[in-house]
Amino acid sequence: MSQELQKPGEPPWEGVHTFYNARERMRQRRKQGDVSWSYPFFWYCYHLLTLWTLPNHLTEWEVRKVQRLNRRATPESMQQWSEPLLQDQWAKPSDELKRQSSRVLELQKAHPGKSTLEIFALVSEEANAEGTMTA
Repeated sequence: MSQELQKPGEPPWEGVHTFYNARERMRQRRKQGDVSWSYPFFWYCYHLLTLWTLPNHLTEWEVRKVQRLNRRATPESMQQWSEPLLQDQWAKPSDELKRQSSRVLELQKAHPGKSTLEIFALVSEEANAEGTMTA
């Protein structure tokens, strides 16, 4: 239901926009005949008792405060370090990892009843055995 109250491009938290979306949805349901006349009456009564949009305004205030604190608390060097890398800067899997991954897939197809943990253990044992033979 909360996803129905979020429109594309709106913030993910439940702010004032969520209240207005809920009110619009309630009005549409009443016009379509999904709910009786008493539903909007009690909807408004409930929201009057819960201080109308005050909780939504408090949520937005808190989100702004947390965002402001996060910007201030995080050093610039850490913010730059946290930026996502370009795809050409990503680490490339080694040939050994690719070989072990393909071996895991082979064993999963050959032994569908075995758990993934057992298959990884087998592949790890094989890799260790090959490593001691070549050393």
